[in-house]
Amino acid sequence: AADLTILPGLMVPLLPAIFEGLTDPDKEHAGHCCAVIESCSQTMDIHSDSQAEALVVMAERLGSSASWRIRNQLCRFAGVMKLRQVSNMGAAHLRRLEALIIGLLGDDVREVQDCARSAMGLIITAADDEHVKRLVSSFMEMATKSLGVAKKRKRKATKAAESAAVDGGGPTGTNVEPESEEAAAARAKAEAEAKAAKEAKERKEKEVQRARITSVQALSALVLAFPYDVPPALPPAIALLARHSALSPAADAIVRHTFTDFKRTHADLWERQRELFQREQLDAFNDIMVSPDYFC
Repeated sequence: AADLTILPGLMVPLLPAIFEGLTDPDKEHAGHCCAVIESCSQTMDIHSDSQAEALVVMAERLGSSASWRIRNQLCRFAGVMKLRQVSNMGAAHLRRLEALIIGLLGDDVREVQDCARSAMGLIITAADDEHVKRLVSSFMEMATKSLGVAKKRKRKATKAAESAAVDGGGPTGTNVEPESEEAAAARAKAEAEAKAAKEAKERKEKEVQRARITSVQALSALVLAFPYDVPPALPPAIALLARHSALSPAADAIVRHTFTDFKRTHADLWERQRELFQREQLDAFNDIMVSPDYFC
């Protein structure tokens, strides 16, 4: 009989090239690569720490791929491996796979975000109570922090606009002295510093936007992980998720999708489950759905 314990050692080094095949313009070849990756995630077992380390390192590298198709398939692969290898991989490696999926919740591409959310939802569904509590605490803290950052940045933007309005423009008129070499050098330095500051601000804004989307998708995964039940963590999560709707059009779209699905899956038992919500939590839901008679 074949020794299947050596399979990860043979396949893991090949997986990056197979993932790369997902970007092939030849759809048939890309489809074959997708099938191989899914087969590996469903049949390949890890038998040692060295195999687990090689797998996780490979996945982490693919997580920064420039191709959204690779990142998208990676969400599925990492999610299935995380669930199937609970008894084969150490806690540290499992946490790294989970962290990779959480990081992809804030991906620039909506398809990757949604795939990561689905993988995270499966992880929550299969997790034990203690693990769910840790995830809920982490997601709620992350989402609350993102709201605080949004308010702080809004205040700063308002102050900057007011300051610009007061300061007005630069010197005007036609009698302008010729610029000396020292002044030209100083101006060039100031312009370079202003450009660097602008680029740093744009990077920071991108990081903030990513953190917001990560928070929204994480809460969405939590809500959608319980399609027919309402555990104690769900009402506060729904109320907090509703507050993120105003952060951006992208966040609003995710919130509305989540609430629409929640409404659909909980309709049959709502008369009993509604008692688990506080009035303000139901109001937060209704304000998003714009259907005041549904949960009243």
